[in-house]
Amino acid sequence: MTQKLENGGRDLGSGLAEGAGTRDLAQLFYNHRDYVSDKWEQYIGIYEAELAPHLSIGEPLHLLEIGVQNGGSLEIWSKYLPRSSCIYGIDIDPKCASLRPPANVEIFIGDASDAETLDNRFGTSSFDIIVDDGSHRSDHVIASFENCFRRLRPGGLYFVEDLHCSYFASLGGGLRAKHSSVEYFKRLADALHADHFEEADLGALAADELARLRAFCRDLARITFYDSMVVIARLSDSKHRPYARMLTGSQSPVVDPSRVLPWLPVRQIRDLMLSPTADRTFSPGLRAGLVARAATLEGELQAARAAMEEARRAREVQIAELTWRLGEAHDAAEAERARLEAALAEALRERDAVLGSTIWRATQPVRRLGYHLPPPIRRKLRRAMRAAYWIVTLQFHRRLTEWRAMQTVRTLAPDPIPPVPAEGAPAEEPAPATLPKLSLVPDLLATRFPALQPYPSFPVTGIRARLSLVTDGIGPFSLFGGVGTAIILGALLANRLGADLRIVTRTETPDAAPVREVLLRNGVALDGGLEAVMVPHDGSVDLPLAADDVFLTTSWWTTRATLGAVPPSRVVTLVQEDERMFYPQGDDRLRCAETLSHPGLQTVVNTEMLFRHFLSCREPVTNLAQDGMWFEPAFPARAGIRARERRRRIFFYARLHNARNLFWRGIEALHAGVAEGLFPAEDWEMHWIGRDAPEVALPRGIVPRITSHLTWGEYHEFVASMDAGFVLMDTPHPSYPPLDLAAAGAAVLTNTHPGKESLSQYSDNILLAPPTVEGLVEGLGRLQALAEDDAERARRREADRIGRDWISALEPVVSRLADRFGAGV
Repeated sequence: MTQKLENGGRDLGSGLAEGAGTRDLAQLFYNHRDYVSDKWEQYIGIYEAELAPHLSIGEPLHLLEIGVQNGGSLEIWSKYLPRSSCIYGIDIDPKCASLRPPANVEIFIGDASDAETLDNRFGTSSFDIIVDDGSHRSDHVIASFENCFRRLRPGGLYFVEDLHCSYFASLGGGLRAKHSSVEYFKRLADALHADHFEEADLGALAADELARLRAFCRDLARITFYDSMVVIARLSDSKHRPYARMLTGSQSPVVDPSRVLPWLPVRQIRDLMLSPTADRTFSPGLRAGLVARAATLEGELQAARAAMEEARRAREVQIAELTWRLGEAHDAAEAERARLEAALAEALRERDAVLGSTIWRATQPVRRLGYHLPPPIRRKLRRAMRAAYWIVTLQFHRRLTEWRAMQTVRTLAPDPIPPVPAEGAPAEEPAPATLPKLSLVPDLLATRFPALQPYPSFPVTGIRARLSLVTDGIGPFSLFGGVGTAIILGALLANRLGADLRIVTRTETPDAAPVREVLLRNGVALDGGLEAVMVPHDGSVDLPLAADDVFLTTSWWTTRATLGAVPPSRVVTLVQEDERMFYPQGDDRLRCAETLSHPGLQTVVNTEMLFRHFLSCREPVTNLAQDGMWFEPAFPARAGIRARERRRRIFFYARLHNARNLFWRGIEALHAGVAEGLFPAEDWEMHWIGRDAPEVALPRGIVPRITSHLTWGEYHEFVASMDAGFVLMDTPHPSYPPLDLAAAGAAVLTNTHPGKESLSQYSDNILLAPPTVEGLVEGLGRLQALAEDDAERARRREADRIGRDWISALEPVVSRLADRFGAGV
């Protein structure tokens, strides 16, 4: 239902000729016939009240409005302000350049939140009035104010419209959200009182924040909040000193100022202003009070000095005691060092005796033969020789007892918790009563964390350099996203190092065919050889290691196992998730965090967004600042917008067993959206992709088609057939499916996450919505509208910023790693 615009019971749409010089803003607004203007009703009265003093002078004014839209507001200002006033508008939308405003109105195209753009457009120009009616995003509003307030003339007014938008999460705000624009202007009220901050509180403010508040303090006159609007007024003259306290009059029957004022802060006393009458009456008492205060402060100072002297003497005694203890510890350490040196010398003598013995020389051919035997035979031979040694040295009985105890530990210990926990409650810890009385801590840890144990290895020489890629598996259904990226990076780095590529799997038997498919489909050729080997968690296979082997790991647990066998200087880890999010607080999360922060570990992070998260999150991974780098993934050109068929197709990423993909929230939103009429069955096919996704009936007779176990090539053909994608990911990075879909020309909806408020840096075909049911339903509506607009989707795809070539995308990373490992480029 619409209402007729009225004021005071009379129709404002009649009886007024436009441009007649009226100062009644309401009548000008309601009689306006040209370009559209959109304001909330309370704004009219606010503008009339705030601008009345300026208009009463009658001199021309300079006004800047941020956000032009259709241009109607600029036309109204041109009629409302005094004759010869200049009105300027700035908008980021280039369509605004086509508007034809009145002669005293000029429109600029640019971003008002960017200081360089403002300098280019306006030079040193300043304004009497600035109105922000732009994007209403909190970060844009704050940046525009920071850049534009300095352009506000003394006595000028700065209006921010639609301040209620700062409560919307979709615009970077929320109720009492720290970074919202309304909270920013609330805090700006502190600037009005910056002269009154107490010294004890200054430590709570960063130096730049304190300087900013003091700078605003010199020019701020007031901050006035209205419903959906805030007005910031600038002082007519900048304040170069704090305001002074003033005293006048001569009679004080209740409170004697001469008793109170001497105890004020020193600055207030120094700047105190007295009228002639007050000076004659109170000056003698004020002087006496100041003398008394000085005496009190002198006594307090003497007491503080005495306390400091006592503390100094106590510290000297403590330092002397610590020095004596340090000397004792040094003497003990020297004695221990001498003992260890003697033990080392003895061990070296024993080694030399063994190496020079007849039996060592006689068994040399057997040892050489052992290096070439298959690992199982070599392992059995080693065990037999060890048992023989125990028998000869009379250790066999004790060793046998220990071995039986370890077997009991393995039998009674619980199933190992996988590195990435499955859905549901955390795994239960073993009950203490079930553990054997005799157990060894290293064996308990190996049973609880099998994937973290260093894999057994043996040294080899005289072979070609190798780049070893360590991952859980590379089967045809294990290559999506992260593993495929690791294969491409491994191949490119192996080429640059002049090395062969070795795939080391931990849980699946390796198959080289999928590796070749990944490289072929992404335009990457492997110059050297390709080897694949499985080194399972149980330690049953030894891995041959050369001194110059380089390892590329793909998860925190493969990194941890590798660091147990290889120096960190030869290890690169590819990080594609904040893996700490996989775990609740506990041992697994602790080990994950320790591994990510391992000193000297070279880390490559997939996307700048995730890299910035690691540096700025609540628990930053600080070693990335020195040993980390990032890249943006590439998505080789897929098919364009497909030919229109009878029905369009939407893709839902239905990963039931991956909590971060928000399966349950996704089906809630789909149920609600379909119930409201989105994606009707006569126009749309709904496809769910994911292992073990349940068969579901949605409202209006829609039954999704479920697909799983696709190979690399099948998956990309599947993606290329989609018009729309619905992909949720509760992580601080874009994830691959939205980029896959956008690169293929589909419209995509994903969810926001702290640090992930927009993905327009990749493609405008990727839409975001807050992960509430209501927010996602609204986003699904936008997704359907964009997906059904083939021309707009095609335009956005042509203009996207998604990389299409892996070699170019990874070149900076590969070059830096090659330099680290000493390869010639």
